[in-house]
Amino acid sequence: MLSAVVTLSLLQAVAGAPPPRAESLPGWNVAASSEGCLVHTTERAGTVLSVFALPEQDGIGFLVQNRKWTELEDGQLYPLSIRFDDGSAWPVPAIARTAIDEDGPGLFFAIRPGAVGPRNFIEEFAGARGMRIANDGAEVENLRLTNSRGATLALAQCLRTMIDGGANPFSGSEGARTATRI
Repeated sequence: MLSAVVTLSLLQAVAGAPPPRAESLPGWNVAASSEGCLVHTTERAGTVLSVFALPEQDGIGFLVQNRKWTELEDGQLYPLSIRFDDGSAWPVPAIARTAIDEDGPGLFFAIRPGAVGPRNFIEEFAGARGMRIANDGAEVENLRLTNSRGATLALAQCLRTMIDGGANPFSGSEGARTATRI
């Protein structure tokens, strides 16, 4: 039931967008395992943003990684501030993970679907061209988000297909062939 709410939240965030094809999602890779769906993008500076959804979870996970972030302390909670384009900041507690994969250490946080007052994190993400991340007021990263609406829709379609018991629509994509199991 909760996974249906997550899927609905993702779909509402991209209402009216044409369905993406894996090969036509510039700037993003889409992948799925038997456990969930993932979209990720890499910046030239080496920062990787992964957004994932697992059918049994009630939130959408965000993981921001960079090999240069060696000062992160595993398990430490970091009070982040996330700002999309010129919007207001979202206070987000993130946990550091230092031994994830070859993309380096990272900061993980999860967002539950739905609005907080008049705002909706997932809708703001889907419509954004940029995502600024700060920790205690100091900028950590300023990510360029190319086609975040398409990435959000691809994530929703993948998750909906998994919930419905169908085949992964992105199984032939480059991301599916090279993705780490999530």
